[in-house]
Amino acid sequence: MSAEIKIKQITELLGTGTGRGHIDMISGMVRKNPEMFMHLAQVVLHNTEPESRKAAWVIDTMTEEYPEMIQEDILVQFIDLLPAACHTALHRHILRMLDRSLIPPAKTGELLTLCFDYLTSPDEPVAVKVHAMNIIHTMARSEPGLLVELTGILELRREMEPPGFRNRAVKILQSIYSKNPGTC
Repeated sequence: MSAEIKIKQITELLGTGTGRGHIDMISGMVRKNPEMFMHLAQVVLHNTEPESRKAAWVIDTMTEEYPEMIQEDILVQFIDLLPAACHTALHRHILRMLDRSLIPPAKTGELLTLCFDYLTSPDEPVAVKVHAMNIIHTMARSEPGLLVELTGILELRREMEPPGFRNRAVKILQSIYSKNPGTC
């Protein structure tokens, strides 16, 4: 069976239901047929709503338990997709996957720029901003200049953002200040 037919079948399967139970059912199918994983990734990369969003949700859920399933070449393609993503849920799922992954070195600069943009955007949901700040914080541990920039943004935005943002920002700021007392 050709890859296109398998992608079409997965797309149809994604459309047959909604909710976490449906996502878990598809995840179980992919665990039994690991070659379906690459086809799911292709559905994400097609960037169509709602199929790409649901496929990203399945991959996000699966890689939470099996992070080794997502390879660097897929991460690179997902990072490339972020600026043109058809739905903010793709931002959330992709950033959540990246938050738990080793960032491909060739994409660190581009990803940092995107994360800072998401972090300061008034249009991005809190979950996207939280994953963006986590990624920046992880990457900034080896770049003191990024810590200063991240600290400034979090201090500035923390009181004007919703509780989920504030909660994570406070934890990151505490971590920064405890490890870098001169960062203020």
